[in-house]
Amino acid sequence: MVIEIFLNLKDYSEAVAAYGNGASLPDCMPDNRNWVLHRLLSLPCAGATGVFSQLDLLSQDFHSGKLCLEVCHLTAIMYCIHATFPVPRSMYGRQLLQLQMKESISKIHLTTGEQELGELSLWCVIIGGIAASGHLMRSWFTLKLFSVSNFLGLTQWSDAKGVLRKFACLDSACDQGGVTDMSHDSERSVSLSR
Repeated sequence: MVIEIFLNLKDYSEAVAAYGNGASLPDCMPDNRNWVLHRLLSLPCAGATGVFSQLDLLSQDFHSGKLCLEVCHLTAIMYCIHATFPVPRSMYGRQLLQLQMKESISKIHLTTGEQELGELSLWCVIIGGIAASGHLMRSWFTLKLFSVSNFLGLTQWSDAKGVLRKFACLDSACDQGGVTDMSHDSERSVSLSR
């Protein structure tokens, strides 16, 4: 069910992109968007008491999966706020999600051979960084972006977009605030904006 929801979000983003050249969206698109968001918000938090808390004795792989679910869940909600709803965004909601995303992303430790986890981290860091535009949290996401892009060997925005397209990514929402120059300068910083 969880994977299906994330795939639906990706499909919705691709459908919006297909109609992005001025064509009007089909009447069913707002309902599809609302259904995806409803299902996403109905997922239990990875830290919620219940099934997850009763399984603490399971393997490290389970705990890593639980962490990935939490990070994906938070990032998908942030993505929905920014990419799928063309209305003014709540600063309080963004700041709360940014703090939660920072806490969850900070728990991910990339090691050799974890390409997929690195790509997931890249998606989360870029979405969080775009949402943090103009706020103090932006610098944390920028530093984390540098670390993750180094891990993945990415230096160009086009390379990063190739990774983002594996997840939910809408060019019209991500390009404007996204990474356009991932070159590593002498100060070892990476830009999240134009």
